[in-house]
Amino acid sequence: MTINIKGIPVYYEEHGKGLPILCIHGYSVDHRLMLGCLEPIFGSPHGYRRIYIDLPGMGKTPAPDWLKNADDMLDVITVFIKEVIGNANFLIIGQSYGGYLTQGLLHTMSNKISGAFLLCPVIYPDFSKRTLPKHRNLYKSADFSESDEFLQIVVVATPQVYELHNKYILPGIKAADNEFAARYRIDGYAFSFDAKLRNVQFDKPATILVGRQDSVVGYADMIELLENFPRATFAILDCTGHGLQIENHTLFSTHVKDWLQRSSYES
Repeated sequence: MTINIKGIPVYYEEHGKGLPILCIHGYSVDHRLMLGCLEPIFGSPHGYRRIYIDLPGMGKTPAPDWLKNADDMLDVITVFIKEVIGNANFLIIGQSYGGYLTQGLLHTMSNKISGAFLLCPVIYPDFSKRTLPKHRNLYKSADFSESDEFLQIVVVATPQVYELHNKYILPGIKAADNEFAARYRIDGYAFSFDAKLRNVQFDKPATILVGRQDSVVGYADMIELLENFPRATFAILDCTGHGLQIENHTLFSTHVKDWLQRSSYES
């Protein structure tokens, strides 16, 4: 479905009823990344209204000419929340750049957020400031040759991970507005108030999952902010990169369910 937000036909999908959970995907993918890893989990935890948004310039949501930077992006998301969720409190899950946008929301409207889940979040929008491990493949099944591009983006290369990547991640990459993405990354990837995010305090149930071999956003930078989340479960998963949710869906699922249980105490 679509909703008009500041003149943008924003595409989103909803599943289930109950406490709203806003799911924000990363950069140059779309809502399918979040839907693919989260919906299998919600076969047992009932009572949640999962809201999967396509950010402007990604998936089925076009990017207007006036949307120049992260502040504009956050403004669109904020209006979307007011229109779709209303005045109710909600949970939020942000992956990669969606995790960065989530931190922006924790800065501007944490009073409405009952719990936050950060999945491989961007901490430093400036790539040169990131502490990154070198990319490596820890496991490669015989199905893949050394020349496969797939090996450049995963730590664990199995047919199952490959299938999930092709089903839920690759379609979003292909659907992205590359011209917008390139311009936005250069001119507006960071918030104007980025420095203030280092002081965001969120004293509600949180989970922060990072990959030990994540060569895109790393894991070490998140450790610096851990004390800002006094109720966070923090885990660094071995044998996982930036595709943590498909490389180790078992532990990802366990942590989501644990976070939902802890967040239910706040509702």
